Amino acid sequence: MWIGPDSRTEQYRVRAAADKGPFDVTMTFLDHDKPVTVQASPAKDTDGIAETMKGARQG
Repeated sequence: MWIGPDSRTEQYRVRAAADKGPFDVTMTFLDHDKPVTVQASPAKDTDGIAETMKGARQG
């Protein structure tokens, strides 16, 4: 995790071993405190965390 001079997270990296090979993702956070517009996905296109994790365990 990289923290900027304003004590906010600037970048976050996660690395792990996964069943199908290594997992490596880096997230960069830009434009703190800027307004955004977010539209929720239709309920039919979403899952709860329990359903998501159940599928992950089954492979």
